[in-house]
Amino acid sequence: RELVVSLAPGYRLRVDGDTVDSGRFHRLTARARSTGDPRERAALLADALAVWRGPAFADFSDEEFARAARDRLDEQRLTALEEQAEVRLELGEHALVADELGDLVALHPLRERLRTAHVRALYLAGRQGAALSSYADLRERLAETLGVDPSPELAALHRSILNQDPRLTAAPSPATSAVRPATNVPAA
Repeated sequence: RELVVSLAPGYRLRVDGDTVDSGRFHRLTARARSTGDPRERAALLADALAVWRGPAFADFSDEEFARAARDRLDEQRLTALEEQAEVRLELGEHALVADELGDLVALHPLRERLRTAHVRALYLAGRQGAALSSYADLRERLAETLGVDPSPELAALHRSILNQDPRLTAAPSPATSAVRPATNVPAA
């Protein structure tokens, strides 16, 4: 089968979905979303995110033709990172998630789903003050930038933290990491 085919007025590259990083990423995230097992979901999301080796269309960052696809892929990556954080919190990886999300929140300070995961992780890691500070930072940014309040979900989390609601700390799974280490060795 030919990979490059001639089509007027140019050429077309014909590849299978898994041959392209975005195809593999989409397949893995779809599998992660369809499983009910949190450990498997965390591992599949880790595998999907490991496909990323830098920004989408990095060599064409200033090119108009790539902008829409780049923005779409970047959004999908951020959504997968949020999903991964949520499932890892479910697995009890509170301190790890709290530390890992700090830089991501700094890059995307208005993403409420990301901030919700970060605030929850901070609180569950025993850092109530940092959790409340992160919430206050988002509330201030949303008010100044968009003239809105945090989502009802995030406001409810804030109230639960203030009240030290015991339901926030209900029986996490053992804190073993579900993230697979990056290796160059094929699985046996």
